[in-house]
Amino acid sequence: MRRRVPAVATVLVALLGVAACSSSSNGKPATATSNPVGSTPVGASTAATSPSSFPSSSAPAASPSSAETVTKAQIQSVLLTAKDISANAIAQAIPTTSNNPLPCQSAGEPTLTDKFPGTVRAGVDIVDNTARAAVSEEIRLFADKATATAALAYAKAGLACSGGTVTADDGTKLAVKLGAPQDIEASLLKDAKLASTGIDQAYAWSATSSTDDYGLVTVQIDRSLVLMTFVNAAGADTSKLPDPLSIVELAIEKGN
Repeated sequence: MRRRVPAVATVLVALLGVAACSSSSNGKPATATSNPVGSTPVGASTAATSPSSFPSSSAPAASPSSAETVTKAQIQSVLLTAKDISANAIAQAIPTTSNNPLPCQSAGEPTLTDKFPGTVRAGVDIVDNTARAAVSEEIRLFADKATATAALAYAKAGLACSGGTVTADDGTKLAVKLGAPQDIEASLLKDAKLASTGIDQAYAWSATSSTDDYGLVTVQIDRSLVLMTFVNAAGADTSKLPDPLSIVELAIEKGN
């Protein structure tokens, strides 16, 4: 029996409280679980035609007493698409109700969503069953830049351990080993197209379970966070897919 690639959200929801997808290697359509984030490959799509989902530093903040100016539909219009990843990929919107603890949190600690609920969020799961790999992307907006910065710091603290537990929306728990965060801002800014995007912070983590390998990325651009998760079955051949950094770069380009 061929192995199934677990839901991306299984890791990112618990890793960063996002949405998720599952990739099946048996050729059947992927099924959404309920969590995390993803991005686009190099050379794929072009700039989005809808308004940018990343507010500039000069844009007014959305306070609790004022309505958010960016809509969920606007965010959805700039997310990665299946063709950004491969000809065999399948994409579907993910529910934005996931609310699981971060892997390294103690029992009773507020989840990322409880602590920093944000003003609007949307995401997509993209699965390539042939490659036994998947990517998930979510964009979350907060009332102001300071709140987004605090949310990222809280997420980092919830990932600050060498081993933790990811909890899926159905209660399933998955033990994972976590690597230390890597600052990838400089690497992203080597792409000339990203020079004017206003990236404030960008970090990546590696994670592994007994059967799968994961890559987690969080990028802050003003009052927004881009949360992405990459997952593939251990030993899967992903050489024909865009590399993760290129996908992150494309995701940011599409959002601006």
